[in-house]
Amino acid sequence: MSFTLDLRRIPAWLLVGVVLVAVLVGLAFVSRPQGIEGAIYIQNAAVALNNNAQSATKNVALPHIWDDEKPAWHGTARYSLSLPPTSHLPPDAQLALYLPRVGARYRVWLGGQLIASEQGETPGYADTSVVPQLVKLPPGLMRQPLAANQLEIEVTGQMLRKSGLSQVILGTVAALQA
Repeated sequence: MSFTLDLRRIPAWLLVGVVLVAVLVGLAFVSRPQGIEGAIYIQNAAVALNNNAQSATKNVALPHIWDDEKPAWHGTARYSLSLPPTSHLPPDAQLALYLPRVGARYRVWLGGQLIASEQGETPGYADTSVVPQLVKLPPGLMRQPLAANQLEIEVTGQMLRKSGLSQVILGTVAALQA
């Protein structure tokens, strides 16, 4: 007994559905996020939300979507990041922060000193969240162990733009640029 498949007898919607599922499974497989070898993923932060002269600090998981906060967001959000006490990062390598998404405007402080500012004073439309950001940490300001460093990211929101902070990745400049 031989088996033959007559595609004319299969409903078109079923064939389209099978092809669509195969394409979606393939896309999910090839677009899986891959970790960066040797990098440290910072997944929590303390955030102070400044809403019309009110300030409250709370711990949040990253990514943090500031737009979802109640009451409605205005002003700035200042994220304080804790670095791990020990790491496998080389102590003499230049380190950087990789921010997959931060916006709409941001500033970064290391040890109380401003080291990066993107669109902080630019009037009008500015949205740094549309592309990932790489912030190099000045070696002269880095202290050992890593946990001795005070790292803060200030985000200024903008109406009609997603505001907040994604997971922050700390690693060597070479590893993060790759």
